[in-house]
Amino acid sequence: MDLTQAPLLDVYKHLKCDENGLTSDEAARRLEQFKLHPPRQRQSRITTQFLGFLWNPISWTLQVIAVGLLVLSSGSHRPPDWPSFLGSIVLLCINCALGVFTERRAYGAVTSLVHSAPFAATPVRIKRDGVWSEYMDASGIVPGDIISLGGHDINIVPANCRLVTGSLWILGRSYRDLGAQLCQGWEIGSGHSEAVVIDRSRNHTPPPSSSPATGLHGIVAQIGTFCLSIIAVSLVIELLALYAGFHYSYHRGVNAIFVLLIGSIPIALPTGVSIILSVGIADLARCEVLTTRVAAVAELAGVTVLCVEPAALTEDHEVASDIRTYGPFGETEVLLMSTYGRSKRSPTSPSHRGEYYDQGPMGHDDIDIVHFRPLSVVGGPMQVTYHSKGSTQLKRIAKGMLGHIIEMSTRNRTNALEQQVEADIEEFVARGLPSLGLAYEELEGDNPTAEGNGFEVIGVLGFSRPLRENTEQAVAELLRIGIEMKIVSGNQLSNVKETGRRIGLGDKMFPGRVFKEENLDARILEANGFAGLFPEHTHQLLRHLQHMGQLCAMIGRGTSTSAVPLSTADLSITVNSVSVLGDLVTTQPCLPKIVEAIRNSRQVFQRLRACFIYSCAITIRTTLCFSLVAFIYKIDFPPFMMLLVALATNLATLTLCVDRVVAGGKPSRWNLKEIFGYSTVYGVYMALSTILFLHASKTNFFHQKFNLTLSSDPPARNNQLNTLIYLQVTQISHALIFVLRSERFSFSHRPSVVLLGVFSVAQITSSVIASYGNWSFARIHPVGAGWIGLVWVWNMIWFIPLDFVKFGVRLALRIE
Repeated sequence: MDLTQAPLLDVYKHLKCDENGLTSDEAARRLEQFKLHPPRQRQSRITTQFLGFLWNPISWTLQVIAVGLLVLSSGSHRPPDWPSFLGSIVLLCINCALGVFTERRAYGAVTSLVHSAPFAATPVRIKRDGVWSEYMDASGIVPGDIISLGGHDINIVPANCRLVTGSLWILGRSYRDLGAQLCQGWEIGSGHSEAVVIDRSRNHTPPPSSSPATGLHGIVAQIGTFCLSIIAVSLVIELLALYAGFHYSYHRGVNAIFVLLIGSIPIALPTGVSIILSVGIADLARCEVLTTRVAAVAELAGVTVLCVEPAALTEDHEVASDIRTYGPFGETEVLLMSTYGRSKRSPTSPSHRGEYYDQGPMGHDDIDIVHFRPLSVVGGPMQVTYHSKGSTQLKRIAKGMLGHIIEMSTRNRTNALEQQVEADIEEFVARGLPSLGLAYEELEGDNPTAEGNGFEVIGVLGFSRPLRENTEQAVAELLRIGIEMKIVSGNQLSNVKETGRRIGLGDKMFPGRVFKEENLDARILEANGFAGLFPEHTHQLLRHLQHMGQLCAMIGRGTSTSAVPLSTADLSITVNSVSVLGDLVTTQPCLPKIVEAIRNSRQVFQRLRACFIYSCAITIRTTLCFSLVAFIYKIDFPPFMMLLVALATNLATLTLCVDRVVAGGKPSRWNLKEIFGYSTVYGVYMALSTILFLHASKTNFFHQKFNLTLSSDPPARNNQLNTLIYLQVTQISHALIFVLRSERFSFSHRPSVVLLGVFSVAQITSSVIASYGNWSFARIHPVGAGWIGLVWVWNMIWFIPLDFVKFGVRLALRIE
């Protein structure tokens, strides 16, 4: 049966309930039957995640190389190259294992936050056994329950349901009458009704989605294409040169080709990107921000305009922020008297000033309330009759609209008083503050319903929503880091201006009617915010900003009124919403959390940028350097040693993923021209350092200056020369990460312990191998301590100018 269209009687029959709701026992049975508890997201098996890291074009290429090393290198009385084959497999497994470990740690952080965060914990009143319950968590609703909607109860529809009494105005949609269907997450504008729940499925915040992202996915694809294109061109050139030009034998040429492929393919790139994003997701989870789309972690770094609904700036409740007194009582006494008549607050609409209709007063410890008359259209303001503890003197306060309060105040009403009250009210209106008046009288005798000695106006209270904690500092920080902020609100213009002034943003606000003007772009650029907006206005605002080249993020509740704008924004952020419309979801509607998330996102961006530049630079260095080594010096560098070089560069890439970085001071955008420019210069620079080192080694320069000699074997069989090449290439390649991790001098801020540790272990290991490695299968032979020290000094000499090379490339790119 289609419960959304069936007659209500059939709905009752199908759900086995009636207008009195379910019995408590039946509700408990259904709650257990449907297991309506927040579902714990199932994590992928380790083996599935491990195989996932092997399923990408770069990993496929290395797998093909591993098989090729085993098959193509054998023959002509040559055994298969088992060490290189096993080394390739180990390299792949290390990459995959590190990726799985990091992803699972990030998943744990997100899962912990999801299970501890009060997502969609909407209070609701439920009718069971024919009696309305007190407010309870909406997670206890089951199909067949009768719930109360609108009025003083719930203002967000907690589940799919059908109206059984009354009618409601749904914001952004229309009126819904008896029998109409309501969908979960719709926001109620006005009205009061009862509804029967027909579907209790809930939207819980999912784990991050790994669906392809337009921005980051495209950048990674172009980086991979760039590297593979360089490798393909170099491969063709080397094949022609070695076989057609130098007439290499089959096995000698295959050896050179494998060296080129192993060292130049950015094996760690996919794993590195995954690790960086996983670390970013975990960092955002620690900021109480959940990611529903992985690429949003990096995209947040590029946001230039942040559109914010007032819910992220102010609390949901209103408090008396300004008090004007006119009678014998001071501000403290007037405020205390106003609390005597404050009624019980609804958890879903916790206003301090508006709940005076049909609920009893909260009372106060200092008084005993003996009579209460609620606010009504006929009877006028709310009235509370009370006496102080230990006293029999009856007193009465009245609270309501100023016109009614002045009209009923006969004791002190004068023209001067009325003019003063009007002036104060006009000031409140100009500041966007709603207000209520307070009157006081005393009664003779002990009859609480008797007439008093006449009301007198004693005060006017202006109400405002208090700012959320640290909102002013968060707004100042947003402006400091280059993000423009605009308030988008459906409230009155004066109210939005007052909010802008209080948070330090400014009061240059415009009403929604400006969206009909022709010079809208100019208004949008100068505005601090807009008031009286409908969803279509916010949609239009975001479109104009996007056409002006801005990257827009929007913070909203994710309800029906903000669904269209949130889907229009480049990046959507929902605050503790029952619907998961946002790319990011915060557990608290708190702007400082978003600022912290932006900082973390910019750190993620810096790590990705460094990873991309390093991967491209290593590809260029390897293809250029080892092609020239083969062409000029006819050196046959062993594939196994190239695997050790690749292992060192892969570890360098992965340490960049978890390194300590400084967030940029302005929005970050991807610039492929910059990435390719830096990587090309770095790659050529490192290749030049190796070629010149080999040239100096082949001459008598080092022998004459330092009395260092090498084996007299020809280059093709000189195992000591292979050892020196391995040591020099490993060191200078790994040292490049210190230059990439900072936009200033490489020593300007301290690297992470992981990066320093891995670098130290890698360089000590390479020096030990150079000193003691006598591996015939890898064709290396030990060199003396003098040569090892010389390589260290040589690389230091080439490392020092790298910072100035970086500054020069930056200057050249900017000038061009």
